[in-house]
Amino acid sequence: MSAYSESGHARNVANFEGLYASTLSFGLSYLPTKASCKPAAVNALLASSKASLAALNNSRSTLKTARDVREQAFSGLGKLATRIKNSLLSSGASDITVDSLKTFTRLLTGKRAKRKLTEDEQKKAEEKKGKKIVYISASRMSYDNQLDNFDRMIKFLQGCPTYNPNETDLKISTLLAIYADLKNKNATVATALANMNLAMINRNDLLYKDDVGLVDVAQDIKTYVKSAYGLDSLQAKTVCRFKFVNYNKY
Repeated sequence: MSAYSESGHARNVANFEGLYASTLSFGLSYLPTKASCKPAAVNALLASSKASLAALNNSRSTLKTARDVREQAFSGLGKLATRIKNSLLSSGASDITVDSLKTFTRLLTGKRAKRKLTEDEQKKAEEKKGKKIVYISASRMSYDNQLDNFDRMIKFLQGCPTYNPNETDLKISTLLAIYADLKNKNATVATALANMNLAMINRNDLLYKDDVGLVDVAQDIKTYVKSAYGLDSLQAKTVCRFKFVNYNKY
């Protein structure tokens, strides 16, 4: 469903409320046979639709907050990885050990093992090899990938006897706590996203489900009013002022 339609959902509900109020003004002469068009059912659908819009807005706000918190928490991971690398360098670890750790550092800072060729360099290299050079993304910087690489870095450090920094924020115990916190914040985003998707499904069902959704019920009400009072009646002209769009069809 396109983003441009988001304000349209609220407009559909507002117009449905106006349509409902209009049918109430017709008094006892408004006597539809279809259960979904009767005042009590229309009022219940209106209330549920309003609640679904509010629930979706709340879930979006919760998701945004969770994403902001996660982004802030992960923002310092690259710098932390660089400090860890330098700490290991100064610990007297072997070159092989340091080189192995540098792999994780590059992944957490989004750097390439080798610099990317310039356009001219790439053209010459392709002519020499006789085939096109295709670069695979060097930045495995999704939050899931960052978590995986940080976890692997910590496990690697746990096997390095020379890594025993005096700085509290670089100690293995602290790194494990940081990892647990990042994992929790990432999971919070996943939960918030799932809740938002459920809220959107509920909103869409209430407004656009065939036959029983707000848009179809509104059309049924209009059809009944035109039938009961006549196409040229004031009642028909009144209800026809309220327009509805089924955004599930876009």
